[in-house]
Amino acid sequence: MRRHSIWIVPVTLAGSAMVIAMQGEPGGDRSFTSEFGFDQTTVFLPNGANAYMSLQPGSYKRFAGEEDGAAVELEITVLPRVRPVVFEEQGRKMIAFTRIVEEREYIDGELAEVSKNYYAMCSRTGNIYNFGEDAEKYEDGRIVSRDGSWLAGKDGARPGMLMPQTFLLGARYSQAIAPGVSMDRAEHIEMGLTVVTPAGAFANCIKVLETTPLEPDEETISIFAPDIGLIEDDELILVEYNASR
Repeated sequence: MRRHSIWIVPVTLAGSAMVIAMQGEPGGDRSFTSEFGFDQTTVFLPNGANAYMSLQPGSYKRFAGEEDGAAVELEITVLPRVRPVVFEEQGRKMIAFTRIVEEREYIDGELAEVSKNYYAMCSRTGNIYNFGEDAEKYEDGRIVSRDGSWLAGKDGARPGMLMPQTFLLGARYSQAIAPGVSMDRAEHIEMGLTVVTPAGAFANCIKVLETTPLEPDEETISIFAPDIGLIEDDELILVEYNASR
């Protein structure tokens, strides 16, 4: 087995310096940053964009692909709606004014899931954080489950980092911190990619490996393009978009 070195890279995540450890093989059993250095001066806003993600209302993407033999479509829309989320960090009460980003998934043409995600950008750093999700799963047009729903500040849930302003190869961080519900994690595994999709060709793309300790055998590969954002999500590929920045 090839051995790998350990690096400690200083970065600024939420206005104060911290470190992200990088080591070993992608997806291995290693630590993921879950403390982001929020303090009383940290301001979270529902607008803005960084290199690989936008919170501007009107942004729209449609993905298509096949999963387990079924035709799948995914629509992601940044809505003109804001939700305040109150949470606590290190004994301090904080508030984030989050942008609502809606995802609609269709399987063989039938609505399967609608989720409303609550994202906000740190005004100083440009890092975008995840403050929760309201998920609704459908069968035959009716809601059958809300599993996966969580909100920072409730039941021990805390915000995670969705997309940093600066892409560091090997960086690892928690995207959602809701014990027993949503514990998504991200690891930066490639950069400088050129990717061709039905919606166009994109240069200087980045690749992110997403895992969760709640389902340790599952991995998702996501690819992001500069100024566009997500263009591939495992088997789903971007086929149409309107990027409002």
